[in-house]
Amino acid sequence: MNAVLQKKGGVGIIILARLDSTRLPGKALRTAAGKEMLGYVVERARMVRGVSEIVLATTDRTVDDRLEEYAAACDLAVFRGSDVDVAGRVAACVRWRGWDAFVRINGDSPFIDPQTISSAVNLLYGLGGVSAAGLSDSHAQRGNMHAECASLPLVACGSVTLAGYAGHDATELPDMVTNVLRRTFPKGQSVEVCRASAFLAGYAAMHLPEHLEHVTKYFYDTRSIRIMNMESGDPSLGEIQLAVDTEEDFALFERMLARMDRPHTAYAAHEIIELYRECLHG
Repeated sequence: MNAVLQKKGGVGIIILARLDSTRLPGKALRTAAGKEMLGYVVERARMVRGVSEIVLATTDRTVDDRLEEYAAACDLAVFRGSDVDVAGRVAACVRWRGWDAFVRINGDSPFIDPQTISSAVNLLYGLGGVSAAGLSDSHAQRGNMHAECASLPLVACGSVTLAGYAGHDATELPDMVTNVLRRTFPKGQSVEVCRASAFLAGYAAMHLPEHLEHVTKYFYDTRSIRIMNMESGDPSLGEIQLAVDTEEDFALFERMLARMDRPHTAYAAHEIIELYRECLHG
């Protein structure tokens, strides 16, 4: 791991990546339009407001040495840990950095939306007037809170729902803000922002291999923490595949980049979705 950084609180971003993906080996460093796919993820992550730093969390196997070298070239901090216990890798990274909260991003999501992530961070801390995605209120209320989705203007309105559980007061702030509990955002624009204390306590209770592998599945399965779910208002968007998992996904990613006439970071979520629809069938 890169030990140059000094511990501090705040919110960090963890980008998870490895090079031996079964369906698309080496995809994180595969080049599209002259840039490694991970580079697109990092550049968009650096646009997120309200975070203090970004760490690439990869495995401690030699196969992923190239990722550490790439991160060093990008002035990106690195943490290395278990390839099997991914939740443990995240927990150890969080302890190392001493963050109050963290954002989890996958390295196969080159079209993550900085605005949506910034809004999720604000919601975690109960900050009203979340202008990035037009969310009008972030205070905990049971049921739905209508919200204009400026980051997805193709959708008239969305909602922020609180998964309320027994033992939680309705005025408490969430332990996690996500948009995957009920998916109405594209795959590859997933957001998970979690309080460090809640995640570390939950990790201590994890024992099933599926929970250790999938990082946050334990919380969705057990509902042991207070989760706020962000919804776009259009459930059909959840069927869109912007994550790069196969050769077909990568080819679509390349076609979308080829259509761009501005830097990729200048494209908002709704523009990415429009490009996806234009390029889907070649």
